[in-house]
Amino acid sequence: MRGCNWSAILLGATLAAAGCQTGGSLEVGEVAAGPGPDRSAAIDPGSDYRRELDRIAMRGLLYDSGRVQIDRGAARELVPAPDPALASVERDQGLYELYEANDRHAAIAALTRAVIHDPDDSLSHEALGRALLFKGKLPQSEAAFRTALDLDPAFHEARFQLGAMLQMSGRNAEAVEQWLMVAAGDPDHREAHIRLAIELYYAGRFAESWHHVYEAERLGLGVPPQFRPLLTAQMTEPARN
Repeated sequence: MRGCNWSAILLGATLAAAGCQTGGSLEVGEVAAGPGPDRSAAIDPGSDYRRELDRIAMRGLLYDSGRVQIDRGAARELVPAPDPALASVERDQGLYELYEANDRHAAIAALTRAVIHDPDDSLSHEALGRALLFKGKLPQSEAAFRTALDLDPAFHEARFQLGAMLQMSGRNAEAVEQWLMVAAGDPDHREAHIRLAIELYYAGRFAESWHHVYEAERLGLGVPPQFRPLLTAQMTEPARN
């Protein structure tokens, strides 16, 4: 089953057969393998207590519309006096909790406050989307990434992460559409080319897959050596343009 794992697992599984692929980025164009085990992972994932932790962390925002919206009553309790200048402070704290402390509940809570402080900040929505993605909250993550893109359609990293989320959801054709837009808008986005090379291979679009293999290599991020024979078996390697 494809569409369910992080970058390192992606590449190995791809070479085996129908491997899984997705991923998260710590910085633009840099792939993160994901934070370590969640500090709350010892709690039964199906327990009421864990669901309550999720609810508390996500309190203050609504996602049902497919976009992030402020829950005014809860938001006032969390952030009585919103200050856009504090959004970056909360965002930095949230990313620290996500990548350094491996506390996804604390990360989501801090990034929720960042969005409440400045609902027009695309960076906070994108970071929130990543935290929700790591937590497995796929619809909410999609809402956050799409809100970031509503605010800044040229935010290529948000679009790349949206593609990763779509792939995790098994919506591979939609993921390819997003990554093609990333590659068109940011031709030097190395990981987008890697994802496209592999996903287009599975889609039977071998000439396009070769194009993105070459683009990834141009940027110093080649595909695993085992991938080339798989692609060559379907289409002889074309001459480089």
